[in-house]
Amino acid sequence: MEKDALVPLPGQSNLTSQTGETVQIHFDGYYSGGTPGGGGVWDMEARNLTCTISVPSNRPLPEAYLWLVIVDELKAAGVLVRSGNSYSGTAVGQVYMRNAGHGLEHGVHQFHQFIPVGRQVLPIGSGSRGTALIDPINRTSSFQTDFYFASAFATTSDQRWPVDPF
Repeated sequence: MEKDALVPLPGQSNLTSQTGETVQIHFDGYYSGGTPGGGGVWDMEARNLTCTISVPSNRPLPEAYLWLVIVDELKAAGVLVRSGNSYSGTAVGQVYMRNAGHGLEHGVHQFHQFIPVGRQVLPIGSGSRGTALIDPINRTSSFQTDFYFASAFATTSDQRWPVDPF
């Protein structure tokens, strides 16, 4: 298969912060390495990451959010720009979703942080300033995702995965 003909499998993760902001992350999933299901060394990467945050009307509105994607030492980052009560943008970098080597398959979790930057517009009577978005499950500023299970790879037979030959 030629590289130009490669079709990625899409993925989407939906998150909600402790204070009601909703986060939607889209990405393209790519498989490269050995023949799917055939063993050997291979990896899956998420590329073309985009994100949208929708903010409830009673929350502070920073100028932008810094979006960090952390996987072990590999990172992607982007700035989400404000338009009304929502923010959108892309992250630059490739993020591992899953990999295998020496007969062992490894799932990979991604950790996302959304940090407000710039001046903030505060709702009338609010008095509170915006802080990093907080995950209601672990009560920290790191939201955990598993892009493999958020992608079509998880529901598509490995014999039908498009293979990136490079």
